[in-house]
Amino acid sequence: MNKISTPSRFIAHVRASDKTEQSVANHLLEVAEIAKQLATKINVPEAGELIGLLHDFGKYSQSFQNNSISWGN
Repeated sequence: MNKISTPSRFIAHVRASDKTEQSVANHLLEVAEIAKQLATKINVPEAGELIGLLHDFGKYSQSFQNNSISWGN
């Protein structure tokens, strides 16, 4: 039986050094802010923010959570 993740438990990354998890939500928000700042240089901050929000959106799939990476290993 596969474990079903709740939205707050969808994990984007696990830091190798200390096994700290980063949620998909936090990851997307942090990348969106960076992308927005960078896109401001070419006068399209909203486009950069949207791209940042969507770039890893597929990590919200149960398939990714179950199969794509080995958390903490």
